[in-house]
Amino acid sequence: MNVQDELYYYTTYQSKLKQHTLELERLLREYQGVKGMAYDSVGGGGTNAINRAVENEVMIREVQINRLKAMIEEVQYRINIVDAALETLSDLEQRLVKCRYFKRFDLYQVSEILGYSYSGVRKLNTKTIDKLTHVLGR
Repeated sequence: MNVQDELYYYTTYQSKLKQHTLELERLLREYQGVKGMAYDSVGGGGTNAINRAVENEVMIREVQINRLKAMIEEVQYRINIVDAALETLSDLEQRLVKCRYFKRFDLYQVSEILGYSYSGVRKLNTKTIDKLTHVLGR
């Protein structure tokens, strides 16, 4: 993925992180309920069918929880990479990135917001992307 795509997807990453975290919290609450079902309290009568059902449910939840944890870790990693790269930019370059890529303004709008000419903002954008490309090693 190129630098501009990473920047465009940054807000999507943040949203996905929140969604995945909420889903993980929900699964963990449900998992604790399923895991808390003791075999003695599930039913007796010598049947193992309920015990196997509970075991299967616990295993399914563990797989879902581990998958979500991996997804959260990946999204958080992407966010952290962009955050670290942004720290290398000047305040003006950071404002440009936020306007252009996070808020998705076009360069004309960015030039008005920053108070620079269109050509100046275009050059600054190119310089900023080159700088980030070098920092991110892309």
